[in-house]
Amino acid sequence: MNNSKILPKWELARYLINAKKNVDTVLFIEKNLNELGDIAQKELKNARNNFCNSTCNVLDNIGIAKKILCSEEPLINMVYTERDKNVSHKDVNYEQVCFDSKLMKNILRKVKKIAKKSLPDVITLNFLAWDSTLFRLIRGINKKKEEEILKKRSERISGNELTSYSSAFSNSDMIDAGYHVFNGIEKPLKSRVGNEIITFKNGLTEEEGIQFRQDSAISSNLTFDIGIWPIPNPEDQIKYQELKNKGIIDEYGIPQEKEHVTVFPLSNSELNKND
Repeated sequence: MNNSKILPKWELARYLINAKKNVDTVLFIEKNLNELGDIAQKELKNARNNFCNSTCNVLDNIGIAKKILCSEEPLINMVYTERDKNVSHKDVNYEQVCFDSKLMKNILRKVKKIAKKSLPDVITLNFLAWDSTLFRLIRGINKKKEEEILKKRSERISGNELTSYSSAFSNSDMIDAGYHVFNGIEKPLKSRVGNEIITFKNGLTEEEGIQFRQDSAISSNLTFDIGIWPIPNPEDQIKYQELKNKGIIDEYGIPQEKEHVTVFPLSNSELNKND
């Protein structure tokens, strides 16, 4: 008998994207091992454990029995075994598998393929070498410094066509205006009163902006029963990276010269095909 549940598509997508962000964290750690030092191994372990839990949460809720999935798919059997024997509890006889970013990507792509019918059609896996907390740790960025960076970016790029990029409202602005700000929604809302709003933040960097906007999109879809999904525009990504490589803008998207500079942040669009 199959006792697995089937969750609403965007609720299931939340688990998938949470797992994807754990891969992002591992990619970031692998890229910054020397700067992170002794904390790297602890953060890697946390990311891998969370990845296994989130991935199995997806698989547990697509209506296919675990036994069948494990018998047919070696990668799925691997992540379930890791979750059951090394994450949920410790099996002294279990030989741990090295879950590096390459393996984690392959597992998640397989999960997305298996769960295709249970996930939104537009969902994509946009892997990034990014972790918000660890980035701020490496750069020594506290709240005050973050506010200074965001203010400087807003001032430097004001006057061009990037209005939404440079003049975003904060949650406090929305609350003062009488809105009920929702973010981090995990399940579909059963009822609304009409003043709910989801804020879309750009973050400190383009990578953080992608994560923030995709998280906000999921919250919006669960709150308002819609189907939006922002993805990076490849052409604008290339232009943006070129500007960074030339030193015209820094890693926060701040122009480094006073003269007029056209900045190409990652654009949002909706995609009708899977990653």
